[in-house]
Amino acid sequence: MADDLLSLEDFEPHVGTAFRCSLGQGLSVELALSSAERLPSRAEGLRPPFSLLFRGRFAAAPVQGTYRLEHPAMGTLDLFLVPVGLTGDRFDLEAVFA
Repeated sequence: MADDLLSLEDFEPHVGTAFRCSLGQGLSVELALSSAERLPSRAEGLRPPFSLLFRGRFAAAPVQGTYRLEHPAMGTLDLFLVPVGLTGDRFDLEAVFA
C-alpha cells in the first residue's frame, strides 16, 4: 500500500498487534503497534496527519530509517521510523504521516 494512501483508520484496528520488521541480512524483530493517534493540523490536506508508535526489543539501539514491516492483515509496508524512547528493555519507534 502506498504511503500517501494510508490513513489513521487503516491502523487503528491493529493497535496491539504485531508487525514483523526486517533489519536486513535475514534478521527481523517483532514490533507491537502500541498507539495510533491523530495529530493537530493547521492546513487542509489529503488526509489528517497522524502518528504511529511501535515498541520492540532490539539487540542494539535502532537508528532512524526506512524499515520494511509485514502484517498479516495489512501486508507489506515500508515506513520511516524514528527511535523516540526506551521503555524498560524495549525501544519505541515513531512514524509520522503529515
